[in-house]
Amino acid sequence: MELEHRIVENLSWLKHQARRYYGNPYDAEDLVSDTIEKILTNRSHFDGFKDFKPWAMAIMRNIFITQYNRKLCVPFVGIDGVHSYSSPIAADHRESINRILSAIRRCARESIAIECVVLYAKGYTYKEISAILGIPIGTVMSRISNGRKMLRDVLE
Repeated sequence: MELEHRIVENLSWLKHQARRYYGNPYDAEDLVSDTIEKILTNRSHFDGFKDFKPWAMAIMRNIFITQYNRKLCVPFVGIDGVHSYSSPIAADHRESINRILSAIRRCARESIAIECVVLYAKGYTYKEISAILGIPIGTVMSRISNGRKMLRDVLE
């Protein structure tokens, strides 16, 4: 009951903190709700002798960062034409193609590195990818390397 009381006491403070992250009041309300849910779910980790606000703020910040990072993930959309590929050997390779496409989609949902791999596979140079995505060339090279490793691991 102690924790619920602290949540109620600090509700306006939680809303104020959420508005620092989101200008949109609906997103801020969602962040507050998610934070309260996480606080209640993890009540066993709360030390009643310590201050509530830093603990709640850490939870809110972590939720915001997780949501932000998920929004950064770019959906993979460059493979739609593959299914219309017609060739006498297409039927024999359709299962392999579907397995590869499924692996690429799965990896694309987990990491933004796949976007760099796809752009590189389409023939863009490191410099062009850097300009398109607005990231340094070293980051492009690192993401391509990591994306290739990820795909290799998934396909093995």
